[in-house]
Amino acid sequence: MTRSAHKRQRQKVSKEVLGHLAGLTDEKIEACARLAESELMAMTVSEGTYRLYTGRWNILNDILAALNEKRRLKPLPPVRWSTDLFIIFIRQLAELDMGRTAMGYFNACIFMQRADSTNGDWAIKDAERVHRLLKGASYQKGKSRHIAQRGQIDDAMFDSLLEWLIEGEFNASLIVAFQVMFLCALRISEIVKLKFEQVIVEKDGSVWLDLPNKAFKKGTNKPPRVRKPVEEPEALALLFTAKAGKKVGDFLFPPTTWNERFARDCIHAWAVCAEVEFPVLDKVFMDGPHCLRHGGMKRIEERVVQAVHDVLLAEKGACSAQNVRRYARSNRTRAAKRSREG
Repeated sequence: MTRSAHKRQRQKVSKEVLGHLAGLTDEKIEACARLAESELMAMTVSEGTYRLYTGRWNILNDILAALNEKRRLKPLPPVRWSTDLFIIFIRQLAELDMGRTAMGYFNACIFMQRADSTNGDWAIKDAERVHRLLKGASYQKGKSRHIAQRGQIDDAMFDSLLEWLIEGEFNASLIVAFQVMFLCALRISEIVKLKFEQVIVEKDGSVWLDLPNKAFKKGTNKPPRVRKPVEEPEALALLFTAKAGKKVGDFLFPPTTWNERFARDCIHAWAVCAEVEFPVLDKVFMDGPHCLRHGGMKRIEERVVQAVHDVLLAEKGACSAQNVRRYARSNRTRAAKRSREG
């Protein structure tokens, strides 16, 4: 479709676009505006993120309700969420080694207050002050790294990370680089230094990455570079897309677009937002893109285990692995299939 044809299909703004307001009073128009504001605010994030924020907001309301119930028995007047109360909340989470979790709750407060003015405005007004305190809580969280383990970003987490990056309109080069890192289990240093000529296509159609060998040392039999196969169609498509328009000597992911530090900060920020969705993130730390390599290695392990399993099945059964599985079905499975067919 040509650009001019695309323009002709665009709808024009009708003079009657606000006609439904003709019979409304000023008060009702204001109510319509607040509803529209709330709906538009919800549209600024994905459905998953919206559910995440509303879930956190509901948890905060439950915490407040429990507090006020105890105050009622004292008896003392009820309290409402405020900057002071939230600061105490942050300190309590820091004591529980959950300082980074507080950031996610504060983001939810800001979102909900922007969406609906009846939720107050303390978070919006005191955002700078609270963010400074949240940094302190997050820093204390870092002390647990001496005893905790670096986590791996698995398939579900990676989908969440991609959604977060796309929703945040991050640079496309960074998003593609993260995808290649995950699918190929690469180090961040390998992806940022990957050049056009290091994606090698052999005559038989196989594709390899020519990478520096971290284990190489002078005087040993370790080679200075190693080749890593690229087998997943999605990874192949991403690499060839990154190569488009480039030539020998060019970086696939130009360093002027983003750097290792920015990539690390992105992983940190996503992990804070995702702690409610993935509670395990409170038990392991996500310190940067290397967690993508961990997840990628897990995917490689699963593929190898499956491949070895198929080979052994075929060898022991003296037929294809598929036939072994078909013959090996239990009576219960066979009966269930017969029932469905009947």
